[in-house]
Amino acid sequence: MGDWMTVTITGNIDPADAPAARAFINIGEDWNKFHCLAYYGPSLCGLGPWMPPDGGQINAIGNLSERNYTTKHVADALRQLVAIAPSLTLKVHCGGPYESKQCTATVTAWRGNVTVGPPEVQTVGDRLETLATMRLSRIMFGDPDDEPAQLKSPDCPACGHPPKLLVSSAQAFCGNDECNAFCWNPSETPGHQRAHQTHTTLTDTPTPTTEQ
Repeated sequence: MGDWMTVTITGNIDPADAPAARAFINIGEDWNKFHCLAYYGPSLCGLGPWMPPDGGQINAIGNLSERNYTTKHVADALRQLVAIAPSLTLKVHCGGPYESKQCTATVTAWRGNVTVGPPEVQTVGDRLETLATMRLSRIMFGDPDDEPAQLKSPDCPACGHPPKLLVSSAQAFCGNDECNAFCWNPSETPGHQRAHQTHTTLTDTPTPTTEQ
């Protein structure tokens, strides 16, 4: 509950700047360092530990670290971040109020400068619900600090419908009641995917007899 902002983050960072940037994002229990892009522990819909430890490509979806943050707060946090990680290039696509997935603005970090501009995408947080289900499974049964494996075929390979239940990165159940697929491994590539199908047992229908 509350006015959470959902965002989609894409970008890149040089390996040399990654440790400092990751220390800025992963604050642990040092609440004096808290900011809207911070990661402080497992959550269902948060951004997670989104800064790669060895640099490279950045991709993340989720809600900001607390309620009532705005694009101004995102820009302020990025200005602090580029000051210690000047190689960072980043786009933070910001959703609307109360977890609206309609993008309202894009905050850009480029060559040490941070700007707030009009939306560059239509929606944010695509498949956040699926990711939240996977995180719940890991919190209950695995290591909550490990991000789940990348989904290579998140939709049903038999009918293309999103999953009704995603138990883990290795097992998903189709949400289409008319599909005869039972489950599949969403971490496999679509070309090598095989959906396990339900088997319907038909009872023998007695042949009608005519009374003599």
